[in-house]
Amino acid sequence: MATVGWVIGSELSALRLRARTQALSNAVLQIVSLVQALVFPYMFNPDAGNLQGKIGYYFGATTFVGFLGTWFLLPETLNRTPAELDKLYEKKVPVRKFHDTKFDEFEMEDVVGVKAA
Repeated sequence: MATVGWVIGSELSALRLRARTQALSNAVLQIVSLVQALVFPYMFNPDAGNLQGKIGYYFGATTFVGFLGTWFLLPETLNRTPAELDKLYEKKVPVRKFHDTKFDEFEMEDVVGVKAA
C-alpha cells in the first residue's frame, strides 16, 4: 500500500502541488497504518473479535474498493510529459479522457516556454 501511494503521489500530481500531495499522502498513510496496527489484533484475537476466516471479507472488500478507485479515479499517463499533465489538469479534463486528449504545438508553447519544432 505504501509503495503505490508514493508512486501515485509523485507521478500524477501537478508539479506545483507535488510536495503538498506527497506530504498529504504520507500523513494519510501513517494514520491508516496506526488504525490498522491498533484494530487488527482485536479482529484476529479469539477473545475479542474472533473473526477467524471471515477476516477475508474485510480484506476482499478493501481490495475491491481500491480497485474501483484505481479504475475510475487514476488517469492514464502513458506517453505524457509532466507539462502535458499540468495542462490537462488546468483544462479540467476528466481523468477517463486523459488518453484521448490531443495537444497541438500552439497549446503546449505557453507551457514549455519554447516554440515546438
